[in-house]
Amino acid sequence: MSSQELKCRSCERKVVSPVMCMNCNMTFHPSCTVQAGYSKDARMSASSLSSSDIDAIVTRLSDVLQVQLDKLKREMRNEYFEQIATLTVKVTELSLQHEVYVKDIAEMKMTVDSLRRENIDLRAKIDNNVGVCDIESFCAESNDRVSRELGVEEEYARVLKALRLGKKSSKPRPMKVITASSEVALEVLKRNKRMVKPYRMYNDRTVLQREHLTKLRDEVTEKEAKDSVRDVEQLYVANGPNSEKTIFGGIPPRSPDECHCDTLEEIQLHVPNASFLICGDYNIPARWVDEQFELCPVLDTVFLILTPF
Repeated sequence: MSSQELKCRSCERKVVSPVMCMNCNMTFHPSCTVQAGYSKDARMSASSLSSSDIDAIVTRLSDVLQVQLDKLKREMRNEYFEQIATLTVKVTELSLQHEVYVKDIAEMKMTVDSLRRENIDLRAKIDNNVGVCDIESFCAESNDRVSRELGVEEEYARVLKALRLGKKSSKPRPMKVITASSEVALEVLKRNKRMVKPYRMYNDRTVLQREHLTKLRDEVTEKEAKDSVRDVEQLYVANGPNSEKTIFGGIPPRSPDECHCDTLEEIQLHVPNASFLICGDYNIPARWVDEQFELCPVLDTVFLILTPF
């Protein structure tokens, strides 16, 4: 068989300069040997290959290898960028968590420092009481001032010192009473509250307690300034180391008697064994909202509840 009659087993076309497999005697174009898979595991007869055929085979192999190499580079590049993106997201999340932890630790430190200062302040003030009276005497002895102005009984009037708070003015200044111990201060406070006289006495407050009362007073003022008043306003205030609670409640004037009874029953459920002091002006007009539906000045009924020690 002449070379003109030979056909390539890969593309089925005539072969002018064939390449023949020495194992199976199959003929191929030089450029079809790679596509047919004989370049790896078959031995070709290169006796009839020219330099141009060899160059074509090398070029074809180089192109195939270059395509595979480019594909491998793209895959590696995509995988690299995906890993970088994943790591970037994780680093961002860890950074945000770190910021949250730092903020929480700072807040906890501020809270601990505040509690430490409050504890130190409370220990410094637990032996003291503060009394307010309508008069301001100039007795030389501290015991005389406490006994006359604050009405403390003689056996409990033995104090270490009594100091005036603030500068002199037209109004009587509060008086700080420094006792020998917290037990004496508590006993003076208990006995003093049982008596009805034109003065009042309370524990010496810390900075945190004063800030709390100031904030509470502002909130009450805002409530009173609103255009409407709820049927019952209750305000719970905790003060003193003995955990005594003072509860103020307000009921609009000329309300039905059931409102007063319901309020007292509700407070008794939450504060059992409490004593009540009810005060208010029951002679104000029933029409406490004018024609323009604007709130008139109102004197609410007030409940002052003192829990037992």
